[in-house]
Amino acid sequence: MKLLFCRLLLLMHIILLLFFIPVRTAFSVEKLTFTTPSAPPYGPGDGPGFVAMIATEMFRRINIDIEVISLTAERSLTNVNAGIEDGELSRIAGMEQKYPNLVMVPETMLRFDFMALTRDTKISLAHWDDLAPYTVGMITGWKMFEYNVKKARKIIKVTTDIQLLQMLNLGRIDVALFGRWESHYLLQKLNIDAHLIEPPLATVASFMYLNKKHRLLVAKVSQALAAMKRDGTYQRISEQTLGKYKNRK
Repeated sequence: MKLLFCRLLLLMHIILLLFFIPVRTAFSVEKLTFTTPSAPPYGPGDGPGFVAMIATEMFRRINIDIEVISLTAERSLTNVNAGIEDGELSRIAGMEQKYPNLVMVPETMLRFDFMALTRDTKISLAHWDDLAPYTVGMITGWKMFEYNVKKARKIIKVTTDIQLLQMLNLGRIDVALFGRWESHYLLQKLNIDAHLIEPPLATVASFMYLNKKHRLLVAKVSQALAAMKRDGTYQRISEQTLGKYKNRK
């Protein structure tokens, strides 16, 4: 009888512990860490940057704090896929095909212009194959460029955006492939005399990705982003971070 009583006390103790210990679910996350390879004004640098500000407001609306860190383009994807960080701020659709632990948030984060930059005013490009005569530089992990540049005299890959534009400035590549707003920012910051070739090689929607352990958050953050577009918050952040670059060539 005494043994039975002790077992019942132990069972009640275990039940009470389970009841009072907070369960960590997708909706009780205290803080998430997001990565981005984007340079300012998209990513953090001289201020938080466009995508970081958008993401911070998205998650504030569902009562979750986030931290945004900068990583190189390839490492950013591999870390989120491995669950080291919780999400990636902005990538083209289809990343889950190569990185199966990623889940895409379906509301468009932004429309991204993939640009070619050059110092040579005679170079004109309309299609990917027009790169064939040139030595082309790109950043490892920028999937749009890696998937589409099949013809070039030579392709040189670098790790960082500064390396890319310095190679262009030194004449080691004819064409650098980069994003529109990051190009404007870094050309000015590094005082490099180069220009963007219009039109963009591609303009593509990009999306936030979460590690699959946070898949239950996807619908909520997608709805929060759509609401930001409806109430004008998205446009205000765009003007605040990107507005001064919109009329540059």
